[in-house]
Amino acid sequence: EKQESKAGGLRVMEFFSGIGGMRISLSQAHVPVKEVIAYEISAICNRTYEHNFSGSDECGRVRTKLVEQVEVEELEGADLWTMSPPCQPFSTTKAANRRDADDPRCAGLKYLLSVLDTMQRPPRWLLLENVKGFVGSQMHARLLAAVRARGYSLRQFLLSPVHFGMPNNRLRYYLLCERSDRWRGLDEEVISSTPPSNEAAALLPH
Repeated sequence: EKQESKAGGLRVMEFFSGIGGMRISLSQAHVPVKEVIAYEISAICNRTYEHNFSGSDECGRVRTKLVEQVEVEELEGADLWTMSPPCQPFSTTKAANRRDADDPRCAGLKYLLSVLDTMQRPPRWLLLENVKGFVGSQMHARLLAAVRARGYSLRQFLLSPVHFGMPNNRLRYYLLCERSDRWRGLDEEVISSTPPSNEAAALLPH
C-alpha cells in the first residue's frame, strides 16, 4: 500500500515536540513539508515553539495536549510521524530510576503503538529519537514489534553530534521506519558511524 503525500510536501505530525527540534531538522534536510501539527504538554515549550516557527509557511500549530489524549481520527492520513518520547524511563543518570515500560511517562508512546495497530491510514514514515539507554529496553522491543507487524522496514542508529564535526558528545538513538520493504533484512543492525552523504540522503522521506 503506497500512501501519497499532499501536493507540495508531506503532512507531518510531531509528537512530544518540545521546542521543535524535529521540525527544524526536516527543514535543514530539505524534506518538503506541507503541514505540521505538533503535540506537547509543556506550555512553556509550546510558546517557544510558536515563536520559533511564527514566520513559517506551513499550516498548523502546536497543541497543548498529552499524546495519549489525541483522538485516533486526528492521527489518520499523516505522511510522517516524528517523536522524541520522554527519556527518563531509559536514562542512565542516577536520578532517572529507569523504570522502562512501567514508567507512566511511557503512556504516550504506548498509546501511539496501540493505535498504529488499528489505523486505517497509518503514516508512511516514522522517526523516533531517544537516549542510548532506550536500546534493549522493553519499550524498544515493543516499538520494533509494533512497526514490523504493520509492515514497516527500519534502520537504527546511535549517533552523536561529534560524528558530524560538532564539539558535543551526546549519543542518541534514532529509528527511521518506512512502510515498505526497502530496508528489510537490515533492521537488526544498529549503525554507530555516520553514513556516507549519498547513503544518508537516500534515507530521507521522498
